[in-house]
Amino acid sequence: ADLLAARGDDEAATALLDRILPGPYSEAAERLAAAIRLHAGAGVDEQTLRARLDADPGDHAARLELAESFAARGRYAEALAELLEIVRRDRDFDDGAARRKMLDIFEVLGAGEPLVDHY
Repeated sequence: ADLLAARGDDEAATALLDRILPGPYSEAAERLAAAIRLHAGAGVDEQTLRARLDADPGDHAARLELAESFAARGRYAEALAELLEIVRRDRDFDDGAARRKMLDIFEVLGAGEPLVDHY
């Protein structure tokens, strides 16, 4: 699954990860699955999203896309700040998507990471 993800075949990697049963590889599999989910936001135009947020700070969809873009680029502190803002304003937006994305970042960073402890 790791090799498939490295080649950019996220769909095949995810399908393989979904077959891993609870056991010694579960933690590594979940971390890789979270990283794949975070990578999905890489192609977003950051300038356009910032302009949308400047025009309407309550545009949670734009804020979520911006956070996903940050996370896909490894800019986790910025991503978490945007995601937390969504949770503060509307915890249930898009069925809790911001909270789930925060959990993915926490999974990728791992326990004990200062950023995880902070958020």
